[in-house]
Amino acid sequence: MMDKMQIIKPSMLEGRSMPGCGFPVAAGFSRLCRNVSLAAGACLLSTLLLLAGCSKEQASEPGGDRVEIVPQAGLPVPKVGTKSVADPSQEMKFWFVRSDESAAGMWGDYGASALGASRTGGAGEQALKFDAKQYYLTNGLKTRMVGWYPGGATEAKSGDGFYDASTGTVGWTIDGGQDILLAAPREGSKTAAMPVFEFKHALAQLQFHFYADDEKAA
Repeated sequence: MMDKMQIIKPSMLEGRSMPGCGFPVAAGFSRLCRNVSLAAGACLLSTLLLLAGCSKEQASEPGGDRVEIVPQAGLPVPKVGTKSVADPSQEMKFWFVRSDESAAGMWGDYGASALGASRTGGAGEQALKFDAKQYYLTNGLKTRMVGWYPGGATEAKSGDGFYDASTGTVGWTIDGGQDILLAAPREGSKTAAMPVFEFKHALAQLQFHFYADDEKAA
């Protein structure tokens, strides 16, 4: 028997809430939840990213007055009685894709490859450092980013998270041993830095205890 679960788009997660998602979503966007079948043992969780239809400017423009993108990331505080594989006290590797404005309000596609970034270990909001330095556009237009954890897989059906630029999805094969964290998109420019990326759990691990009235029932 196949069970069903609902997940969300991590793109444009603003505005209003949608039943079954647990995160706010943007007004005007439909079908922001997608049903995914959970087979025995493992399943594939796909998270859709927004793909705009405009041409994309270069992520890093040569020369000019460049301002490096150095955002911060906040992680959920573990609740009493829960277990989290992700340990915010240690350095963690996150993954992002970026899209840039070609004109005010006109967004290019997300990049063809994911960008790795490390978060300094510690409580609260900590700085992110991209493996390859990222810069805001020198012309003052905005850059948008969306992030997830874990990531870095080079092929599909991996527990580490595989970014498929052709479909605009990130997919994980769920093995029950990993946390999956998503951060809503953030926007910024050289004159207004991106707000903090607030990562939230996209799934939870449940533990069941079974009791019997007597030895015979057990």
